Amino acid sequence: MTEITYCKNHPKVETTLRCNRCEEPMCIKCAVHTPTGYRCIDCVKEQKKVFETAYWRDYFSGFITAAILSIIASIIVEYLSGWFYGIGVLFFAPFAASIIISGVKIVTGHRRSRKLFMTITFGVFVGGASILLDGLTTLFLKYSYPEYVGPFSIWWLLPVIWVAVYLVIAIPAVYAGLSGFRLK
Repeated sequence: MTEITYCKNHPKVETTLRCNRCEEPMCIKCAVHTPTGYRCIDCVKEQKKVFETAYWRDYFSGFITAAILSIIASIIVEYLSGWFYGIGVLFFAPFAASIIISGVKIVTGHRRSRKLFMTITFGVFVGGASILLDGLTTLFLKYSYPEYVGPFSIWWLLPVIWVAVYLVIAIPAVYAGLSGFRLK
């Protein structure tokens, strides 16, 4: 005859399920499915703390580094937009993302945290968006005073469009590269 056990968090709920780490009984509401089996919430939280190693200064230095490198990459993208209709940006954006990832890892000492990765990714966005806004402002001023620069031209849009394309490619690439996400 099996012993009746009750969930450690819900003492009125009968269960036969046990955590594969601490062997405590748990109900299905408290169970977390992991690649190695079911674990209780406490064991999952404890394991998560092992992987989050970032210090408070890593958020600041990671954000600043990502923003500066993204500004530099966006300026290069603006320059590349005039060559071959900007197609080079499609090849440059992943390269720029890998440079940003490497730079940020060096500055943060390869420390990890989901919030750190999101902060760094936001830094990439802020850096690129600053150049994008500068391009939009310049475009608006040129369009507002056509007597000084001539008629509106589609070529004025290319740098703005390609910086936006760079951001669309680089932002998820940086987050995926930092968090360790790999496509198979």
